[in-house]
Amino acid sequence: MPRSVNGRTGGVDRRSLPEQVAARLHQQIADGTYSGGARLPHQRDLAASFGVSTAVAREALALLGAAGLVRTRSGQGTFVADLPDVALRFPAWVAAPSGPLELAEAIEARDVLEHATATRAARRRTDEDVMRLREILAEMRAAGADLDAFVETDLALHLAVAAAARNGPLAGALAALHRALRETVALGVQDAIDHDWLPALVEAHADLVEGVAKGDPHDAGAAMDGMIDRLRIVAAGHGMIVSDRIDD
Repeated sequence: MPRSVNGRTGGVDRRSLPEQVAARLHQQIADGTYSGGARLPHQRDLAASFGVSTAVAREALALLGAAGLVRTRSGQGTFVADLPDVALRFPAWVAAPSGPLELAEAIEARDVLEHATATRAARRRTDEDVMRLREILAEMRAAGADLDAFVETDLALHLAVAAAARNGPLAGALAALHRALRETVALGVQDAIDHDWLPALVEAHADLVEGVAKGDPHDAGAAMDGMIDRLRIVAAGHGMIVSDRIDD
């Protein structure tokens, strides 16, 4: 039996594997195992040390990256932020919503945070940020109707936008909501696949990337708003959120 992230074969930790790996790395940075500016092991080595897949290690790093705790440098690797104590104050995971009201509130919170990160990303993005966003968008197009692959690229793209906003607390809160809403996002993608509007969903992400790339906060914010509105509509259509939390 594969060992868990904490070295045990059992336990009651209900967080996903990426969340557990992120928690362990979070602790290692907090206790000084990896100090500010230190280079982290390669994803393959991290995966091996925690007994998980490379994909899980990659998601864990993306989660910490969105929270401003680590930074990826093209061709060089992943490094701990120069001032990790700032990001350490903001946990990067929360529990999934337990019912319709909590889900509606989580989507509402994500709506506010996503708009804030999109507009700030448009103002603060670097050429490297734009390159990363376009790479992820290409991966999303290639994922097609592969549900798991599409959801993974969707998460990566939104976290990359959050990272480009250059605000650790904001990105950390958003990363927490992304983890909590993963199943709802997957439902939305499945709905897009089933009802033939997946190309429109991809183009909505392309509009977001273009808004950020050209430094247009209005366009970036509007593209993000449209995607969250669609997520809310899908959740409501499946009876997952309470009606009095749906905006007119």
